[in-house]
Amino acid sequence: MSQNKTSKNNASENQMGDLSWILEMSLNEIYIFDSSNLLFLWANKEALKNIDYTIEELCKLTPLDIKPDYTWKSFTDLIQPLLSDLRTKVIFDTMHRRRDGSYYDVELHLQMGDYMGQSVFVAIVLDVSEKKLLEERRLRRIERRLRRIERVKKELDVIVELSKERSIPDGNLERFLVNTTKLVADTMKVSRVGVWFLENKGKNICCHVFYDRELGKHSEGPCMDSANYPNYFNVLTSGRVIAVGDACNDPRTMEFTEDYLIPLGIGSLLHAPIRVADEIVGMLCLEYYGIVREWKSDEIAFAGQVSDQVSLSLASHERQQAEELLQVRQRAIDAVVNGVVITDPTLPDNPIIYVNPAMEQITGYSSKEVLGLNCRFLQSGNVDQNEIRKLRLALKDERKITVVLQNYRKDGTPFWNELTVSPVFNKKGELINFVGIQRDITEHLEAETARKKLELEIVRIADEERQLIALDLHDGLGSYLSGLALICKAHSRSLSLEGSSASHKADEICNLMGGAVTQLREVARGLYPIKETGIGLMDALNDLVARTSSDQVNCFFDCISPVLLYDSTVANHLYHIAQEAVTNALKYSQTDEIIINLSKVNKKVRLSITDNGIGFGTVQLKESDGIGLRTIAYRVRLIEGELKIHNKTDTRGIEIICYCYLT
Repeated sequence: MSQNKTSKNNASENQMGDLSWILEMSLNEIYIFDSSNLLFLWANKEALKNIDYTIEELCKLTPLDIKPDYTWKSFTDLIQPLLSDLRTKVIFDTMHRRRDGSYYDVELHLQMGDYMGQSVFVAIVLDVSEKKLLEERRLRRIERRLRRIERVKKELDVIVELSKERSIPDGNLERFLVNTTKLVADTMKVSRVGVWFLENKGKNICCHVFYDRELGKHSEGPCMDSANYPNYFNVLTSGRVIAVGDACNDPRTMEFTEDYLIPLGIGSLLHAPIRVADEIVGMLCLEYYGIVREWKSDEIAFAGQVSDQVSLSLASHERQQAEELLQVRQRAIDAVVNGVVITDPTLPDNPIIYVNPAMEQITGYSSKEVLGLNCRFLQSGNVDQNEIRKLRLALKDERKITVVLQNYRKDGTPFWNELTVSPVFNKKGELINFVGIQRDITEHLEAETARKKLELEIVRIADEERQLIALDLHDGLGSYLSGLALICKAHSRSLSLEGSSASHKADEICNLMGGAVTQLREVARGLYPIKETGIGLMDALNDLVARTSSDQVNCFFDCISPVLLYDSTVANHLYHIAQEAVTNALKYSQTDEIIINLSKVNKKVRLSITDNGIGFGTVQLKESDGIGLRTIAYRVRLIEGELKIHNKTDTRGIEIICYCYLT
């Protein structure tokens, strides 16, 4: 029983020791002072460290010695609720004074307790100096943000107001610039705002409109020689806005110091280029007199946005002039035999704004029915055409293109339309229209289709004849020659048994007959090499490689993964393309290595024939070689493939590549 009590006491003492250690090592300041005379009795390490007193020195002081904002009366009034048990804790903000006389803000939590048998106050102190500093900074940031929001709101209101005048419906560009300069000057609270234009092919910069906010009036500005300010224009061309606080000393604008900045007393500049079709045609210039002004980021952005509005207005003004010219030319376009369509890419969905009578005749639609529509209505939902994708990309890139599309007339009948679309730019290089020339080529394509069918039929008949000849050679003449070879062999054996000297001649005849049979069968296989199986092309190319390889030429067939081709017509054409390419290489390229590669690339078959010969650069192409290449191109066209022939760049030789769709 006594041991248990001793253990509990030891545990209690250990626990108290742990608590004392925690209080001593706390990062908060902790003080204990007498409730009667207010003298300090104890303080932890953090407290002593912050106020820079030793414990002996501190025990001679009271809280009033380190709290200069309290008197004896005010402090006793503060702690009276604790002494009278009206409250258990008092929390208040105050300051502590260090030994060196410096101050720091604290939040103090004060309560009563017992310490070594006497009534004491326990004070837990939080250093809130950093917290107050952060709060002050936060309030200043909020104030700056509110001022910026108000400023940005005014700037946005100006942009909205300018955008309403952007089209310049009455063609009065001057009025727009007058309104713009005044609005910007009043909003930004700058001294002057001007709009300058490059004239005389960029040799001069002339101020078209200037607004002086101090005088409250507009005027024209000077004209200056652009050549005197090369560095300024280099910077202007490469950026969006030039924002300069000290204009006379900044390298971007100091070229203007003597003849412009000092005479006018200008200290700061904010210039934004005015661009039309990515070409600088002028500048929006904000000027501030006197002291240096640091431009805010939203002010810089605002200047750029205003210059954009001026750019759009200039473009609109020029577009109106171009439209007037277009009307003058309309009568000439009306007489064109081919269909003519003009669209406006500056409007939503690039609508049709004009069609000529020939277009009405081709499609069956009247001009009233198509104006305002996009030309895609002629596709009648048949949008899955590769040529359409090409057309869209060309329109996006603003370049000329010719495509062939399947369109539909008003009565629903399809027709083939050869469409040439050309972009139209104004003198500043800005896109204002697309002009489409349409030609109905249905009859031409039908004739072309019939020709291709005839060519394919001729090739099919030729292949069948070739197959019959191959069979006749193999089964007819081949069998006959094989029989003769057996007879010769038997006759040779008889002569040998008789001891006749003629047996040697008979052996030579037997060998020649055997060679003839072998050569005949190779010719037969070459005439129709493809078997009616998916692997027929691979087998035939392997056989071609075997027959081509010799002591002088190494020939290889490279086919990593099987390429199964069940269309025997396509397979035969690919084989003969390879055969013709190999023949050309052996005859004209002086090669000693030929590689035939067969592979699949996405949904296409890729056949390549590569040699290490002298290439096209030095070989003197003979007429037969030209015929060979034309034959290859002809077969590629028959299977609707794609042909590439070029010299290799890394090594010697020629590479012939054919692509066709896998069937």
